[in-house]
Amino acid sequence: MTDPSGDEYAPLESWQLRLLERLQNVTADHLRVLFQGYPQYHPHDGAGTFAVQTWRAQLAQLAAEREEFQTRAVTAGIPEELIDGAIAAGAQGMRWGNSEHAAVTMRVGDDPVRERLVVEVVGDIWKTEHMALIAVERRTRLAVNGFAAASAPELEQQYGRNMAALWTRASRNADIADLTPDERSRAWGRDRTGWHRLAKATVATYSDAELEERWRAYAWPGIERATRNDSATTDAVAERQPRIGLGPPTPDQLIERAEQTLNGTIVGGTGRDISDAVEAVVDDGASRWGPELDGAVDTTARPGIDRGYGL
Repeated sequence: MTDPSGDEYAPLESWQLRLLERLQNVTADHLRVLFQGYPQYHPHDGAGTFAVQTWRAQLAQLAAEREEFQTRAVTAGIPEELIDGAIAAGAQGMRWGNSEHAAVTMRVGDDPVRERLVVEVVGDIWKTEHMALIAVERRTRLAVNGFAAASAPELEQQYGRNMAALWTRASRNADIADLTPDERSRAWGRDRTGWHRLAKATVATYSDAELEERWRAYAWPGIERATRNDSATTDAVAERQPRIGLGPPTPDQLIERAEQTLNGTIVGGTGRDISDAVEAVVDDGASRWGPELDGAVDTTARPGIDRGYGL
């Protein structure tokens, strides 16, 4: 693996290094569970498969986490060779600390509490962006493709509350950490190219069933409860922090950006191929979101889509 003390790591933010750390560690954990976590068979197990099913479920969960961290790393602009290096090291059973990465994730002078808050802010923002894309894509497939998904109004409402709760926690933690305007821009200033890259790495690859599974996972009521519990513990601290007044995009704004990202793309049975859209955005040099967000979003390319997402 590339030496983490080299110059190629210097441009990365601390939260990006933490992302690589988590990617490498979960890859190593998957290897450990694969070989060391295999259950021992006991005669009283009989024909039962509970133990091996539990083992496989654990492997599946670790694989899903690895996929998410890899996707987050790609869409965070981390160089591909560093991502591949973290995965390769983890696949050899080497955890981040064992390969002397630990010191790099916490640079001299960094406040560990503040850095933890920044990591949480970035993670919550990524989730709300991902949720926005999933919500828009799901509505599109229901209207255009008519894929089989049972109506779930209660889950749709909960999905919106979960997005709001994650946004509230991200906004509060950004204030507690007293993020500078530049830090805030880097944490949630995803431009057009970034949104297309995110869509291409996520919803464009999901089958209908995979999309529905992720949507329902994000609609789990426990997300709101856990998020609000975390937020409640920081209320008193937040009241004493200076307010810069530059909060992250609201769930409604994220939905609009997700709509604009997915509008006019080719609908497929297993997702979307938006590579042409990404190239067009790069060629046009339209790197920032413009005033068009203040106006109506053109949905003519997607007939029958209701923009009232209840968020």
